[in-house]
Amino acid sequence: MPQLILLALLLAGCQDVGAYGEQCSTPLGHWRKQSEGMNHHAIPNHVRLDSHGAATWNGVGVSDSELSTYLDQSRPMDPLPFMILSAQADTPCDRVRAVRQLMDRRYCSLRWVCGEGSGDSQSWDSVVDLPPPKELRRLEQQADAVLEAADGCAAPSDMEKVDGTDGTKGSHYRCRPITREQR
Repeated sequence: MPQLILLALLLAGCQDVGAYGEQCSTPLGHWRKQSEGMNHHAIPNHVRLDSHGAATWNGVGVSDSELSTYLDQSRPMDPLPFMILSAQADTPCDRVRAVRQLMDRRYCSLRWVCGEGSGDSQSWDSVVDLPPPKELRRLEQQADAVLEAADGCAAPSDMEKVDGTDGTKGSHYRCRPITREQR
Protein backbone atom coordinates (compact mmCIF):
# COMPACT_ATOMS: atom_id res chain seq x y z
CA MET A 1 0.00 0.00 0.00
CA PRO A 2 2.78 2.54 0.74
CA GLN A 3 4.20 1.82 -2.73
CA LEU A 4 0.89 2.80 -4.35
CA ILE A 5 0.78 6.08 -2.44
CA LEU A 6 4.37 6.83 -3.45
CA LEU A 7 3.59 5.98 -7.09
CA ALA A 8 0.50 8.21 -7.04
CA LEU A 9 2.54 11.11 -5.63
CA LEU A 10 5.25 10.64 -8.27
CA LEU A 11 2.72 10.53 -11.11
CA ALA A 12 0.93 13.60 -9.78
CA GLY A 13 4.23 15.46 -9.86
CA CYS A 14 4.64 14.67 -13.57
CA GLN A 15 1.46 16.48 -14.61
CA ASP A 16 1.80 19.92 -16.12
CA VAL A 17 -0.60 21.81 -13.84
CA GLY A 18 0.78 25.29 -14.53
CA ALA A 19 -1.08 28.05 -16.30
CA TYR A 20 -0.10 29.80 -19.52
CA GLY A 21 0.60 33.19 -17.97
CA GLU A 22 2.90 31.73 -15.33
CA GLN A 23 4.77 28.82 -16.90
CA CYS A 24 4.39 28.28 -20.65
CA SER A 25 3.91 31.58 -22.48
CA THR A 26 7.14 31.35 -24.49
CA PRO A 27 6.41 30.47 -28.13
CA LEU A 28 8.39 27.90 -30.06
CA GLY A 29 11.72 29.19 -31.37
CA HIS A 30 10.63 29.41 -35.02
CA TRP A 31 7.37 31.16 -34.15
CA ARG A 32 7.22 34.94 -34.08
CA LYS A 33 6.54 36.86 -30.93
CA GLN A 34 4.05 39.70 -31.08
CA SER A 35 6.91 42.20 -30.85
CA GLU A 36 8.37 40.72 -34.08
CA GLY A 37 5.22 41.35 -36.09
CA MET A 38 3.79 39.42 -39.02
CA ASN A 39 4.33 39.55 -42.78
CA HIS A 40 2.91 42.74 -44.26
CA HIS A 41 0.71 40.94 -46.81
CA ALA A 42 -0.40 38.07 -44.58
CA ILE A 43 -4.00 37.46 -43.71
CA PRO A 44 -4.13 36.53 -40.02
CA ASN A 45 -6.11 33.64 -38.60
CA HIS A 46 -6.61 33.58 -34.85
CA VAL A 47 -6.54 30.42 -32.75
CA ARG A 48 -7.59 31.33 -29.24
CA LEU A 49 -7.74 29.16 -26.14
CA ASP A 50 -10.03 30.06 -23.26
CA SER A 51 -9.31 29.34 -19.61
CA HIS A 52 -10.70 25.80 -20.00
CA GLY A 53 -8.63 25.09 -23.11
CA ALA A 54 -11.51 25.32 -25.61
CA ALA A 55 -10.27 26.50 -29.01
CA THR A 56 -11.75 28.99 -31.44
CA TRP A 57 -10.75 29.68 -35.06
CA ASN A 58 -11.41 33.34 -35.87
CA GLY A 59 -14.00 33.43 -33.11
CA VAL A 60 -15.82 30.17 -33.95
CA GLY A 61 -15.47 27.17 -31.65
CA VAL A 62 -13.50 24.27 -33.19
CA SER A 63 -12.43 20.79 -32.17
CA ASP A 64 -8.83 19.67 -32.59
CA SER A 65 -9.92 17.70 -35.66
CA GLU A 66 -11.49 20.80 -37.24
CA LEU A 67 -8.41 22.85 -36.36
CA SER A 68 -6.23 20.24 -38.12
CA THR A 69 -8.45 20.43 -41.21
CA TYR A 70 -8.32 24.25 -41.32
CA LEU A 71 -4.53 24.22 -40.95
CA ASP A 72 -4.19 21.63 -43.73
CA GLN A 73 -6.45 23.71 -45.99
CA SER A 74 -4.27 26.78 -45.33
CA ARG A 75 -1.01 25.16 -46.50
CA PRO A 76 -1.48 25.64 -50.28
CA MET A 77 -2.73 29.24 -49.99
CA ASP A 78 -0.68 32.05 -51.50
CA PRO A 79 0.14 34.18 -49.64
CA LEU A 80 0.30 31.87 -46.66
CA PRO A 81 -2.01 32.99 -43.86
CA PHE A 82 -0.34 34.00 -40.61
CA MET A 83 -1.59 31.95 -37.64
CA ILE A 84 -1.76 33.68 -34.28
CA LEU A 85 -2.13 31.56 -31.16
CA SER A 86 -3.29 33.30 -28.03
CA ALA A 87 -4.33 31.85 -24.71
CA GLN A 88 -5.81 33.30 -21.57
CA ALA A 89 -3.41 33.59 -18.66
CA ASP A 90 -5.13 30.75 -16.78
CA THR A 91 -5.27 28.27 -19.69
CA PRO A 92 -3.65 24.98 -18.59
CA CYS A 93 -0.13 24.55 -19.99
CA ASP A 94 -0.75 20.98 -21.12
CA ARG A 95 -3.54 22.23 -23.38
CA VAL A 96 -1.45 25.13 -24.74
CA ARG A 97 1.42 22.76 -25.54
CA ALA A 98 -0.92 20.27 -27.25
CA VAL A 99 -2.38 22.98 -29.51
CA ARG A 100 1.09 24.40 -30.24
CA GLN A 101 2.26 20.92 -31.24
CA LEU A 102 -0.81 20.38 -33.43
CA MET A 103 -0.35 23.75 -35.15
CA ASP A 104 3.37 23.20 -35.61
CA ARG A 105 2.97 19.71 -37.04
CA ARG A 106 0.16 20.68 -39.44
CA TYR A 107 1.27 24.14 -40.55
CA CYS A 108 3.75 26.23 -38.57
CA SER A 109 6.89 24.25 -39.32
CA LEU A 110 6.76 25.54 -42.92
CA ARG A 111 8.32 28.96 -42.30
CA TRP A 112 7.78 31.90 -40.03
CA VAL A 113 4.04 31.72 -40.58
CA CYS A 114 2.93 31.45 -36.96
CA GLY A 115 3.11 33.65 -33.96
CA GLU A 116 1.98 33.72 -30.40
CA GLY A 117 0.75 36.60 -28.32
CA SER A 118 -2.29 38.43 -27.14
CA GLY A 119 -4.53 40.83 -28.96
CA ASP A 120 -5.95 41.04 -32.42
CA SER A 121 -4.08 41.42 -35.70
CA GLN A 122 -4.04 45.23 -35.42
CA SER A 123 -1.75 44.88 -32.40
CA TRP A 124 0.72 42.88 -34.52
CA ASP A 125 2.99 45.19 -36.50
CA SER A 126 3.63 44.29 -40.12
CA VAL A 127 7.15 43.46 -41.17
CA VAL A 128 8.81 42.83 -44.50
CA ASP A 129 9.09 39.16 -45.34
CA LEU A 130 12.46 37.62 -44.70
CA PRO A 131 13.35 34.10 -45.68
CA PRO A 132 14.30 31.64 -42.94
CA PRO A 133 17.90 32.08 -41.70
CA LYS A 134 19.24 29.05 -43.63
CA GLU A 135 17.71 30.30 -46.90
CA LEU A 136 18.92 33.83 -46.18
CA ARG A 137 22.51 32.57 -45.78
CA ARG A 138 22.23 30.67 -49.08
CA LEU A 139 20.97 33.79 -50.88
CA GLU A 140 23.76 35.91 -49.38
CA GLN A 141 26.38 33.37 -50.52
CA GLN A 142 24.86 33.34 -54.00
CA ALA A 143 24.94 37.16 -54.15
CA ASP A 144 28.57 37.18 -52.95
CA ALA A 145 29.50 34.72 -55.71
CA VAL A 146 27.84 36.90 -58.36
CA LEU A 147 29.66 39.99 -57.09
CA GLU A 148 32.97 38.16 -57.04
CA ALA A 149 32.44 36.91 -60.60
CA ALA A 150 31.44 40.41 -61.73
CA ASP A 151 34.63 41.92 -60.38
CA GLY A 152 36.44 41.50 -63.69
CA CYS A 153 33.51 42.34 -65.94
CA ALA A 154 33.23 45.70 -67.64
CA ALA A 155 29.42 45.80 -67.36
CA PRO A 156 26.60 43.65 -65.94
CA SER A 157 25.71 42.68 -69.51
CA ASP A 158 29.10 40.96 -69.69
CA MET A 159 27.92 38.38 -67.12
CA GLU A 160 26.66 34.97 -68.12
CA LYS A 161 25.08 32.18 -66.11
CA VAL A 162 26.86 28.85 -66.37
CA ASP A 163 24.93 25.70 -65.51
CA GLY A 164 27.76 23.27 -64.92
CA THR A 165 28.72 23.19 -68.60
CA ASP A 166 32.26 24.31 -67.74
CA GLY A 167 32.97 21.27 -65.56
CA THR A 168 31.80 22.86 -62.28
CA LYS A 169 28.87 21.71 -60.19
CA GLY A 170 25.70 23.74 -60.08
CA SER A 171 25.01 27.08 -61.68
CA HIS A 172 27.10 30.17 -61.18
CA TYR A 173 28.02 33.38 -62.97
CA ARG A 174 31.18 34.42 -64.77
CA CYS A 175 32.37 37.12 -67.15
CA ARG A 176 31.47 36.28 -70.71
CA PRO A 177 34.66 35.64 -72.69
CA ILE A 178 35.62 38.52 -74.95
CA THR A 179 35.93 37.56 -78.60
CA ARG A 180 38.47 39.00 -81.04
CA GLU A 181 35.74 40.97 -82.75
CA GLN A 182 34.85 42.70 -79.46
CA ARG A 183 38.44 43.82 -78.82
